Amino acid sequence: MFADYRTCPACRGLTQFGAECPPSIAPYPPYVSPVKLLFVGWNPPAPRGGFWSIDDDHRLANLHWIFRERGWSAATSPAAFREDFRCRGFYFVHAVKCFSRAQFPPGSNGTQLLRGCATAHLRTEIVALRPERICVLGRLPHRALKFCFGRVATRARYLEGASADVAVEGTQTPV
Repeated sequence: MFADYRTCPACRGLTQFGAECPPSIAPYPPYVSPVKLLFVGWNPPAPRGGFWSIDDDHRLANLHWIFRERGWSAATSPAAFREDFRCRGFYFVHAVKCFSRAQFPPGSNGTQLLRGCATAHLRTEIVALRPERICVLGRLPHRALKFCFGRVATRARYLEGASADVAVEGTQTPV
């Protein structure tokens, strides 16, 4: 569905801020429509992108545990969970695809990297996926969402599990 990020021309202009060019992330799998809930994480761990391609990815393990505890998935392996997750209308993307080190750069470099990658890809992904809801997994994805859609209406602090809305192509989408 989405392009192979390893051919992304935007990351060439972001190498001075720490971007990998080409990014090492593998292409995302096809999504199943409708996307009921889109999870937006930080940046993919090396090599090849974490959630969709590495069985011992922490985010994958945490979501798998939550889904099993809630009775939303009976999958017993990471591969089976990914497929169950995707086929039930859930999807996961990274806010920044071209940075795979654990410590995201602070200050101006991090801001330039986040703005450049999010505006090059994240906005397009969200518009194409048309999720019914978005779950940002931390401050970095929240900031990326703001770069993509301007002002993100906030009723309370996101990091406390609060909700708000973002206008995606004229449609108010709960975040």
